Amino acid sequence: MTPADLVLTPLGVRFGGRLLPCSIGKGGLTTAKREGDGATPVGTHHIVGLLYRPDRIRRPASWAEAIGPGDLWSDDSRDIAYNHHVRAPYGHSHEALRRADPLYDLVLVMDWNWPNARPGDCLLYTSDAADDLLC
Repeated sequence: MTPADLVLTPLGVRFGGRLLPCSIGKGGLTTAKREGDGATPVGTHHIVGLLYRPDRIRRPASWAEAIGPGDLWSDDSRDIAYNHHVRAPYGHSHEALRRADPLYDLVLVMDWNWPNARPGDCLLYTSDAADDLLC
């Protein structure tokens, strides 16, 4: 591991000698991910997307995508767009990416089970202190 690596711990993300707040699954961290366990899988993952709230933070990278009022994340395992960024109106089960709280102000989309998702394997790392990641 190098100081340039993001390392997820139960206490947050370690990066550049700092510990940053990060949301993980209610089931904690696991090496044996299962459908519905609410856990975040342990492993080596790559960042494949970056979403941010432009009304709350500045653009963190040139390739980051802004989260708008109609942006959602499909969490319906029966949907062909499961585990993907979708737009409202949307008929399947989903999570709103634009929220009143800061949970999804900055979202790192990881390559765990993406883009060919299997039910229960959605993985987004979020930060409620997005400005810390921009320093």
